[in-house]
Amino acid sequence: MVASTVLLTATAAGAAEPPTFSRDVAPILFEKCVQCHRPNQAAPMSLLSYREARPWARGMARAVENGDMPPWSGESEHVVFRDDLSLSAEQIATITDWAAGGAPEGDPADLPPAPTFREGWALGEPDYVLTLDRVDVPTEGPDLFPKQRIALELEEERWVQAIEFLPGDRRATHHFQATYTTPRRESGGPIGSGERVSEGAGGSGLFGIWTAGMPPYVFPEGTGRVLGPGTTITMDSHYHPFGEATSDVTRIGDHDRDRRRTRCAGGAPGDDHDGCRYGTPLRDEDGRPTRRAGAVHRSHRSRCRRVTTEPR
Repeated sequence: MVASTVLLTATAAGAAEPPTFSRDVAPILFEKCVQCHRPNQAAPMSLLSYREARPWARGMARAVENGDMPPWSGESEHVVFRDDLSLSAEQIATITDWAAGGAPEGDPADLPPAPTFREGWALGEPDYVLTLDRVDVPTEGPDLFPKQRIALELEEERWVQAIEFLPGDRRATHHFQATYTTPRRESGGPIGSGERVSEGAGGSGLFGIWTAGMPPYVFPEGTGRVLGPGTTITMDSHYHPFGEATSDVTRIGDHDRDRRRTRCAGGAPGDDHDGCRYGTPLRDEDGRPTRRAGAVHRSHRSRCRRVTTEPR
C-alpha cells in the first residue's frame, strides 16, 4: 500500500507540465500586456508572439515579480476595479516558472488568437474633436511637460458620454490629463440687481486622463461631462524621447448623448459634479451617494516607467 502511494505521488509529480508560452503565458500577455507591448506603441518591445517575447523572458519575470509591470496602483481591499491590469499571484508564478524552465514555446496549437486593435477612433467618429498643439520630441534629452489651455468654440451645451484620446505617435506619449471649467450662463438685469438668472449646467474638475494602454473612457449610463459656451480645457501632457525624433499631434474625441437623460458624472475628488443643473451624485438603491470605480493607472514617472532591461 505504501509503495503504491509513493508510485502514484511520483507519477503525479512527473505528469505536472511546466508552463509554456502557447498554453499558459500568451493568454496572460494578451489580456494584460499587449495594449502597450505591440508595434508602434509606448512599450519598447512587442510581446504578441513567442519569437518576440522569448528574448525578454527573464526580464519579464523580474518585472512582474517586482511589481513593476503591468503598471497598476488601484490596490484596495474594499473596491473591485474595472479594467484591472494587475496580475494575480498565480499569473506571476506562471510567468516566473516559465522563464525559470527555459521559456519553452509549447504546442503552437495551444496558442489563443492574438487580440486585434482598431486603428483610428476606437468608438467611431466623434461628435466633436479637439486638436492639441503639435509637440516636437527630440531624439534624446529630458522629458517634455507641455501645458496648453484651450477655449472651446461652442454655441450650445454638449453632454459627453465618452472621451477618447488619439495620440499622433504613441511611442513618445506617456500621458495626458485634461481638466475643464464650464461656467453657468447669466442673463437678466445688472450685476447685483437681484434680477439676474443663471442658466445651464456648469461644472469643473477632471475631464479625462489617458496613459499608455488606456481604452476610451465611457461614462456609466445616464452620466457624463457637460461642455458649453465658455468652456475651457487645460491640458497637462508628458512626452519622453525614445531614440528617434518625432512630432505628435494628439486629438481628443468627445461622443455626445441626450442631455435630458444625463447627469454629471462624479470624477476625481473636488469635481463640481453636485452643482450640475441636470446632475446629482450617483446613488445606490438605498439612496446613498456612491461612485463607480474605473481603471487606475500609475501615471507619474517614478511608478510608470519604461522597462529597458536588455533581452537575456
